[in-house]
Amino acid sequence: MAMTAMVAEVLDPAKTCTCGPLIEKVNIPSHPQLTSALKKMTRFRPCIDLHAGQVKQIVGGTLDSKTASLQTNFVSPHPPAHFAHLYRDNALTGAHVIMLGPGNRDAARESLAAWPQGLQVGGGINDTNAKEWIDAGAEKVCLCPWPLYLRGM
Repeated sequence: MAMTAMVAEVLDPAKTCTCGPLIEKVNIPSHPQLTSALKKMTRFRPCIDLHAGQVKQIVGGTLDSKTASLQTNFVSPHPPAHFAHLYRDNALTGAHVIMLGPGNRDAARESLAAWPQGLQVGGGINDTNAKEWIDAGAEKVCLCPWPLYLRGM
């Protein structure tokens, strides 16, 4: 209980999120020209996945402590800020930066500086450093799976 109270003092609930689906269904206003199938749309939630300071798309299940086993679908030649600007310039809200392992703090900060208050950040975020990330420009911080420990799970 003391941990929960301490976290409540440090973190504004409006600035935190828990990991959830990155795609959500949204209702749009009805319009005579829209078919019933188009009345619901899928909203794209872009991300910047960081591994060893680079933007990467990692093959599921290959990220572990042994970098030799890591497999990627894509490694970007662009810095993380490039994607933050791209998402900002195209109004792709709800974007997030995820730090996959060590060596990503500078790259994550670069992304947040490129779009202050426009990106969520996660990966290694806890009660002792969450405020630091909000102060660095994160719109929200993702505490995964840390909140589960507060609930005794």
